Order: sequence, then C-alpha cells, then structure tokens
Amino acid sequence: MKIGFVEKRQQQRVQVSLQASYQLLSEDKAREYRNNPDFVKQDEAQTSSFQRGQAKDLSEGGMALVGTDLFRPGYKVLVTFEVPNLQTELTYVAEVRWVQQFEEMKRPMYRAGLKFLLLKKGDALKLKEFLAGHGAPPGSKPA
Repeated sequence: MKIGFVEKRQQQRVQVSLQASYQLLSEDKAREYRNNPDFVKQDEAQTSSFQRGQAKDLSEGGMALVGTDLFRPGYKVLVTFEVPNLQTELTYVAEVRWVQQFEEMKRPMYRAGLKFLLLKKGDALKLKEFLAGHGAPPGSKPA
C-alpha cells in the first residue's frame, strides 16, 4: 500500500517561472469566449484591468498561477504569458481547480492550479514546442 498524494495530472509539468498577466472573468465573459474558440487578444483598453503574476509548473493541460487575487475554485481566468525562446505570447482561458494561500514579504499571495479550457488558435502547438524544448515530451505522462 502506497501512502501519500494521488497524482491526478495527465501531462508532465515543466517547472518554469514566467511573467504572466491575468484577469478574472465573469461567467458571461467566460461563456462568450467558449462560444468563440478563436478569441483574439484583448484590445489595449481592456488590458488595463489585467493583474501581474507568475506562470509556474506548466503543462499542455494547465499551470499554476501565482498572484495577489483571492482565487476560488471554479473561477474563470484569462491568462497570458510570454514564452521567451519562442518570442511569442500565449493566451488561455482557464478554470481555477485549487488554491493555496501563502505570505510573501508580509502580504497575502495565492497560488492557483489552473486547467486550460480555451486557447488562441495556434497556441497549443507553440506550447507543445516550448515544453518539448524543456524536457517534457508532448502528451507525456508524469513520472
């Protein structure tokens, strides 16, 4: 009998720390994106409502997002992050699956596990290329 955590991830995670921008979405806005899977990047007026954070533990199916917002499981998030060696920005709509609170420099921070729901056209291939270059073969299972 094995004691410990049950691994639920379906893809291998690559440990990264990338600058990210994110915006919590209303259910209406998330539905609008679901009805338009080829959504495009937000215009400049809307990017002012984005928060800064960090993308961590990246896989084809999700990532961890570290930020100052109190995320709740079920929240929908529009997240973008730049992939340095590909010189491109990836944009996803994701769902918060779990949240951990911690303190950094005496202020509350949150680490949210995100599951990708929608992505910009072509971003899935770019993400696979990035992950393959960082030791995670596309579609690989966790160790």
